[in-house]
Amino acid sequence: AFTILVAHRFGSDRLTDIVFNALVLPSALVVILGAWIPSAVVTVFRSTQVTGGEEEAWKFARSASGVLFVGAAVLCLVGAAASPLIARVVGPGFSAEDRALSARYMALALPIILFSSWAAALKGILNANQSFLLPALDTLFLNLVSVGVVIAFGARWGGAALTVNLAPTLAHAA
Repeated sequence: AFTILVAHRFGSDRLTDIVFNALVLPSALVVILGAWIPSAVVTVFRSTQVTGGEEEAWKFARSASGVLFVGAAVLCLVGAAASPLIARVVGPGFSAEDRALSARYMALALPIILFSSWAAALKGILNANQSFLLPALDTLFLNLVSVGVVIAFGARWGGAALTVNLAPTLAHAA
């Protein structure tokens, strides 16, 4: 439904090319972190639970969430600062104006790394505690929010609405 809505609202033109180009790095990072973080958290959380007890496992979970948040924030800031250079590398055929817009959209999409890292850690914690329903429903919630934002703000925000929505949606689909 989301892909059909995006195609209907935005079509396939220069702007969508710029947006998809801008999402190369954020989407790749979300996929990598989304695959790595939950399994690492499950492993360490369960191991800490067995060796140190429930309280120690939750202490690890709080610490890991904080470290992930700070690390993701640093990654976002570095990525945003480097986005003009990155846009040049991933979009060599674009004009200078298109690369500048791609860099701006890339910087706009990078904060999804903060949220997806935190969500991945929560998935790992929930899975380690034998809770599988909520982590399994994340795709449903993501798609509902994405469709809602495009419907509500697509006409007003244009490429920015597309960027904010496609970063997590494309990464999650990969």
